[in-house]
Amino acid sequence: MQELAERRRVFGEDIERAVQEFDSRQATRAQRLTTARTQAAEAEAAYADLRAQLEDELQAEPAYRAEAERYEHTRQTLEALTTRLNDARAECEAKRPAYENDMLFMHLLNRGYARHDYTYRGWARRVDDWIAELVDFDTAYADYSLLVDMPAWLTENIERLEIRLRDHERALADYWQQLARAGELKQRRDTAREPHEQAERLAESNAREAAQDQALIAARPAFDAHDDQYAREMRQLYRRSFANQPLAALRTLAAQTATELDARAIDDLARLQAEHEDLSQRLASLVPDESDSEAVDD
Repeated sequence: MQELAERRRVFGEDIERAVQEFDSRQATRAQRLTTARTQAAEAEAAYADLRAQLEDELQAEPAYRAEAERYEHTRQTLEALTTRLNDARAECEAKRPAYENDMLFMHLLNRGYARHDYTYRGWARRVDDWIAELVDFDTAYADYSLLVDMPAWLTENIERLEIRLRDHERALADYWQQLARAGELKQRRDTAREPHEQAERLAESNAREAAQDQALIAARPAFDAHDDQYAREMRQLYRRSFANQPLAALRTLAAQTATELDARAIDDLARLQAEHEDLSQRLASLVPDESDSEAVDD
């Protein structure tokens, strides 16, 4: 019980501290995060400045400029094809069912009417020709084929361009590695990465701490009403430990501990015992008397 009381006391102090110091804690956390992000931005700016200087040196070389232009052209083409592929897939998904739900069109398609190995002759060929003219099969087949084949064609070209783009990236990286200050650039890049990661970790830590403070503040009404976790555990412990003890002894114990929580626990126990006694009396009144039973027998 003493351990629970001590834990509840500490919990209450944490709540009060969170209530009183929330704004100052938030300001401190924000200041630390601002400082960390400023340091990260300065390191990133130093890296970007050196990279811009080296970029100017490389741009003076015709071979590098030509490779950079090829890289940029490939990148833009790849981006455009990727967008076109997404559009083609959406268009195929939207329009394909209309073709495949056309029974006459699918009849000719499944019979291979559009292929060179179509072998039907006689009346079968005449009927197929008549159906093809009826549904304008040549036009519909051309549109259907383009609709179905376009995503695969675009995917194939995208894969080819991705390989070419990686080749350009390696070629440009070789130019950068041949620079006399390549080591310095790498060092600045690594130096810039560390403060950035520290700032991100600090932002996550600040969010966790703020959430903990807010949870403590939200728990204050329940704590004041003696309805927090520790108070409930203490009441349950009283009920289990002293269920069969005389109420006078329990009240003496509550007076000795001089805590409102203990007194409330004893009052709750007294109420439960009174309800139990009343219920027992009610049940006893329902049991038939022996004399009544003998009178009935006579």
